Amino acid sequence: MDEELLALREQLVAEATCPLCLDVFEQPVLTACGHSFCGQCLAGVLGEPPRPAACPQCRAPLELAPPVSVLPAVPVPNPWSRCV
Repeated sequence: MDEELLALREQLVAEATCPLCLDVFEQPVLTACGHSFCGQCLAGVLGEPPRPAACPQCRAPLELAPPVSVLPAVPVPNPWSRCV
C-alpha cells in the first residue's frame, strides 16, 4: 500500500509540475495545444511585448486556450510542501 501511495504521489507531482521551471505550477496557463505552464514561465517565452512563439513542448504555434473556469481564481496552498 505504501508503494502505491508513493507512486500516486509521484504521478500527481509530475502532473502538477511546470516543464519549464520544474516546480509546482503557479498561476497555471493552458495552451490551445493542451500543454500547461506557469503564467510567469509562459510570459517569459512570449517576451515583452508579447511576440509569436512556439509551444516549448510540441512547437505548435503558441495560443492560449480560452478560460474554462467559472469560479474565481483562489490561491491554493502547495500540498507538496509538507511531503517528505
